[in-house]
Amino acid sequence: MTETISPNSDAILLLTAPLAVRGEVQEGIEPLSTEEYGFLARQLLDMKRKPSDLLNPENTELIHSCGELVDAERLKALLGRKAELSRARAAWRSLGIWCCTRADRDYPKILKAHLREDTPPAVWGCGNLKLLQSDAFSVLGTGSKNKHYDGIGNENGTMTSYAGFLVVASGEEGAESGALRGALKVGGTACQVPNKPLASLAAQPGWKKLLDSGKLVLMTALDPFLGCRSIEDRLSNKRLALSLGASALLVNTESMDDPAWVAVEEHLGKYESVPIYFQETPPVPEYMGPLFDMGLKRWPHLNGVVDFHTLVLGERKEPDPVPLPPEGKYEEVPPQEPEKKAESPAAAPAPNPLSAEDAEAEARRKAGLAELEKLLSRLTDKEGISAKDIVFETVQVLTDKGKMDPIVAAVLQNVSFPGA
Repeated sequence: MTETISPNSDAILLLTAPLAVRGEVQEGIEPLSTEEYGFLARQLLDMKRKPSDLLNPENTELIHSCGELVDAERLKALLGRKAELSRARAAWRSLGIWCCTRADRDYPKILKAHLREDTPPAVWGCGNLKLLQSDAFSVLGTGSKNKHYDGIGNENGTMTSYAGFLVVASGEEGAESGALRGALKVGGTACQVPNKPLASLAAQPGWKKLLDSGKLVLMTALDPFLGCRSIEDRLSNKRLALSLGASALLVNTESMDDPAWVAVEEHLGKYESVPIYFQETPPVPEYMGPLFDMGLKRWPHLNGVVDFHTLVLGERKEPDPVPLPPEGKYEEVPPQEPEKKAESPAAAPAPNPLSAEDAEAEARRKAGLAELEKLLSRLTDKEGISAKDIVFETVQVLTDKGKMDPIVAAVLQNVSFPGA
C-alpha cells in the first residue's frame, strides 16, 4: 500500500469512494462520479486550489463557490466522512490492499495517458504495484465456457510472457482467464482487474500465495468490498484492463451491448491511444462491422516471439510523457492532449551505402537478433532452461517447418554441451 497518506488523497477518497467496510455503504450520500470529480478538479485547478483545501473548516466559501458544479450540502456530507475513511483504510490495510489516488506518485501513469479526463480518481489493488510500470498486453473477451476461446487466451498469455510483457485481463471465464493462466504457468507476470470484490480475493490463501510471489497484481477502480454490481461496473473493469495495455486483443463478444464490445467501441471512438486487434473465429458476427470501420485491426499471422513483440510495441502511439508532480504538490487533473507544434525542418539524412530495401532488411535483422538475445538470456538465466534444450527445440521446429536441412539439423543435435 502507498506509504504516504496525503491530505489530497484523503480529500479525493472522501469525495469519490463509497468507503464500504465489510460491504456496508452509508446510505443517502452519493459519492462523486469520475465525470463529476473531473469537473470539480478542473475548477479547483482554475482557482489555483487543491482538493485538500476543501477539508479546511475555514474554507466554507470555497465549498459554496463549487456549488455550481456540485451541491454544497452534498460536498459537506461527503467531506464529513472522516471516521468512515479511517475505518476503511484500516480494513484495507488488514487485507494487504493498497490504494492510489490521482494525487499519488505511484498512480499508474499509463491510465492518465490513455483515459485522460476519464481517469478514475482512485484505484485499489493487491500484490506487486511495480508490475504496472511494465509494458503490457491486454486480452478482452466475454465470459464463455467455450474451450476454443480459453485456448486462444492461453496461447496469447503464454506468448505475451515469452515476449517479456505483462498480461492484463479482467479474468472472466474463457479467453481472459485463459490468458492469465497462460502467463502464470510459464513464470510470466499478470494483472487481473477482477469482477469479484478485491477484499474477498485478498483473503483467500490460494490468491495470497500468488500475490506474494510478485508475479500477480490485482487492481480495480471499484470499492474493494463491493466489486461488480452492475453492467456499468463490468464496463469499468473492461475499460481499465484495456487502458493498461500498450496493445490489446479482443477474442470474443456476444453483442453490441456486451461490456467488451462497448469498451472497445468507446476506446476506438474516444481515446484512440491503444491499437486493438480481433482474433477472428468464423463466422464473424455482423455486429463486429462497426468496430472494423472505427479502426479495429484483424489479428495478423505471427512467426514467433519477435513478431509478437513488434506487434505489441511497434504500432503504439507513444502517449506524451506524464510529468511527476513535485514533492508536496497536487496533480489535480490528468494531462490534456497537447496542441500540435509545427515541425522543424528535418536534417538531411546521412548517406547510406545500402539501398533503402536492404537497409530496412538489415534493421529488421538487427532488431530480431536483439530480441532473440533477450529471450535466450531470460530462458537460460531466469527460467533455468539449458542451452542444449533450447537448441534441440529450435532445430526441431525449424526442421518441421522445412527451414533447415535435415542433415544440418542432425549435426547440430549431436553437438555436446558442457554440463549437459
